[in-house]
Amino acid sequence: MKNLKLCLNKIFSETQIFSIFKNKSNKKKQIKWTPEDISKCIVLRALSSKAYDFWKDKIGMPLPSASTLKIWCGKFTCSPGILKDVLLLMEKNCETLDDREKLCVLSFNEMHIDKKI
Repeated sequence: MKNLKLCLNKIFSETQIFSIFKNKSNKKKQIKWTPEDISKCIVLRALSSKAYDFWKDKIGMPLPSASTLKIWCGKFTCSPGILKDVLLLMEKNCETLDDREKLCVLSFNEMHIDKKI
């Protein structure tokens, strides 16, 4: 069993492995997805919602539901300062981009930029 979990760690997150092993016996138990799981899934769903739904519904890949992703996005706040959630999403999205696609422009509108940043 430990060897199987070690192999699965190369593909799935801890939350997904928990979902595979623990949640099969109790379908009503809700999964607590981590921000990293959510970030990866938002990127995947943004690339192709049809592919996301196919992997989740037809293949049975343990992924958060579309409503979970929408709820998480609805709670997303943009307060002053460094937006760590945004940086996490950008980091996950950049894993699939080539060097040319990684170029970006950051634009600030009527904001004071702290000298520390």
